[in-house]
Formats: sequence, structure tokens, C-alpha cells
Amino acid sequence: MTAKYVLDSSVLITLLRNQPRDIYPTVWDRLYAVLRSGEAVVPREAVEELSRGTDDLAGWVRETGAVF
Repeated sequence: MTAKYVLDSSVLITLLRNQPRDIYPTVWDRLYAVLRSGEAVVPREAVEELSRGTDDLAGWVRETGAVF
């Protein structure tokens, strides 16, 4: 499947602010599934930028990095 969506770091940062992982786990599970399916991608540069952080999003990116 060819990716239909490209998610940059600002999309993920905004999502985390508005829908934290601990309160909305279903949203994050669905996002993970969409990334795994190849329907959406996150550019390598965004992954590198996000993984340098120390917040929950950085942890999530490092945990799920293989799908990016």
C-alpha cells in the first residue's frame, strides 16, 4: 500500500497536547495501526527530531520507531 498521509512532528506534538496517550489510548493505538499498515508515514527527520526529546511523545516514538 502506498502511503496516503505524511505526518510531521507538529502533527504528533499537537495530537499529544490535545489527546494525551494516558487519557486517549485508543487514538494512539489507531495511529500506530495506521502507521504499521503503511497508510501514513512519518519522515525520518521528524522521527529523529521527536526522539531527541524527553517527554511522552519521545518515548512513544522510540518504542514504535520500527514502524516509521
